[in-house]
Amino acid sequence: MVLTLEKRPPFSKRPYKFEMMWTTHPQCKEVIKEAWNGEVQGSPPFKLTRKVKFVREKLKRWNKEVFGDLVVRKKRLENELARVQQNIQDADLRDEELALKKELENVLEQEHILWMQKSRANWIIKGERNTKYFHTVTKKRIARNRIFSIKGNCGQVIEDPTDIERTFLHILKETFCNQQEESETGIRALLQSINLPTLSPEHLEKLNAPFSEEEVKITIFSKGPLKAPGYDGKPALFFQKFWDIVG
Repeated sequence: MVLTLEKRPPFSKRPYKFEMMWTTHPQCKEVIKEAWNGEVQGSPPFKLTRKVKFVREKLKRWNKEVFGDLVVRKKRLENELARVQQNIQDADLRDEELALKKELENVLEQEHILWMQKSRANWIIKGERNTKYFHTVTKKRIARNRIFSIKGNCGQVIEDPTDIERTFLHILKETFCNQQEESETGIRALLQSINLPTLSPEHLEKLNAPFSEEEVKITIFSKGPLKAPGYDGKPALFFQKFWDIVG
């Protein structure tokens, strides 16, 4: 058995992700509304892409300047509460203690939501905080999904995170980015030679028909709120909760 105690560097900068805990802040909805309603010219797909980008940039800035680091806020409140409770005989500090307790309770709820989202669980038992459970589930999921080493084309073991990423990209590009005309022609000829089942005219008509706003809404609301987000970093929860703005 080989035990490695060295700290492994992260693979890359953590991508943007919409945090569900932000929704507990009274300013969150206004920040999203202001960003989404910004003036954008162009085709509908272009406008949608730009609006999603505006929301991302606005939320990242708001998180840094207003919402703040959750760990730092929690530690500050715990220290302030401990200071006040050491002098609890002072009647003037009782109101401050109540205010600090309320604020800390809010931060603890945000922490609970944060770890629930990281664990990708889609359930909450009302009246209970399962922060420790969600934290454990998240750590296990990360450990299970993390790649520490791979074998290269020549059988060599690759452990450096940058080299692992570079190797994956190289293999994927080699596999899916072959633009040779002969390759495409060969694939088409092969597909035509196979007796594959085909869609009926009725099915084709349904698939090619324009989709309605109601169909989009039904699809969005049928998804798990905290399932892995798409390329835009937003889980279905974002669109479900703020449908009155983005729908």
